[in-house]
Amino acid sequence: MAIGVDINFERIKKAKIIAIELGYSNKSKFVCADISALPFKSKICDVFSSLETSEHLGTRQKQYAALREMKRLSKELIVIETPNKWWPIDSHDTGLFFIHWFPQKVRSFLSKVLGINKKREYTNIFRRDISYVEIVEITNSLL
Repeated sequence: MAIGVDINFERIKKAKIIAIELGYSNKSKFVCADISALPFKSKICDVFSSLETSEHLGTRQKQYAALREMKRLSKELIVIETPNKWWPIDSHDTGLFFIHWFPQKVRSFLSKVLGINKKREYTNIFRRDISYVEIVEITNSLL
């Protein structure tokens, strides 16, 4: 059984529809909840997977709370994947080369000038107070 969690109820509804269309509705469950306070018993899953989530949490306190929840819920393994800020293409909002290396005001200005105005749900995801795993090889995501 896979359990999908998102804080946004609309995304949960869409995930349920996709699961039905793919024939996985009997193998999946979806819950609208905050990752830093999940409504599950401890050690409920073998593997806890968090894909491109941590950069949206905002503060270090929220990130640490999410990590504590992951540790509380997982019996064996935690997999965390987050975008690599050194990857040259911004995959979150514009798809432009190197734009995510600029301050938020510059990013917003360039997006507006170039006519790329996707709705954003977060502020600069590559804030300086967030620590990232350092690896030698450059990939577009970090595990």
